[in-house]
Amino acid sequence: MHLVLWQVIGLTGGLSMIGACILFGLGTLDYGHQHYREARSSSASVTHLISTLATSARWWQWALFLIACALTARLLWCLCSQFISIRVTRAHHANLVRLLGEPSTELPDTHIISAVAPIAYCLPIKLGKTSYGSGLTVISTGLLDALSPRERIAVIAHEQAHLRLHHHLLVLPFAAWNRALPFVPATGTALRAVTALIEFMADDWALRRVEPS
Repeated sequence: MHLVLWQVIGLTGGLSMIGACILFGLGTLDYGHQHYREARSSSASVTHLISTLATSARWWQWALFLIACALTARLLWCLCSQFISIRVTRAHHANLVRLLGEPSTELPDTHIISAVAPIAYCLPIKLGKTSYGSGLTVISTGLLDALSPRERIAVIAHEQAHLRLHHHLLVLPFAAWNRALPFVPATGTALRAVTALIEFMADDWALRRVEPS
């Protein structure tokens, strides 16, 4: 449910900008209130609206309609290209993990890579024909050496929470929105807020699965 609600919020942000352009363009048209009362329950109202647009709309109103169409195309393009780009990058990354890492014999759905740096992240993708649930967790030997067994469980639970709760889908529309309109401060603020939120959600998930000390 939370995933659907956040997707609706992202969709509402884009539709609000598009709708604002359309409403500002239509708001000052002399549509004819008497005709509206007579034809509002029939298809004639739609025909009359189109006729009014063709004969009465000024250049700046047409500019607003064109901006609305351009925003729609821009948002859809960025959403599709963002999705495709991320899929390609993740597939390439997963292949590198398969070549450079080894499956863990103790930690479920986890690959271990040899690195001194403390690294832990997840990939919402399957490697080849082997299914790793909703995805794969990657952790470095440097981090394993620095953690206690209880801390390891917490880190794995945190990363698996991102996979089980499909956080990559939650972030996608906000990332596409920010990519489409990087000059609008609200898009960057929304993306940062959602990114921070999913980390808190993953922490809560991990806390419920680690026995208190």
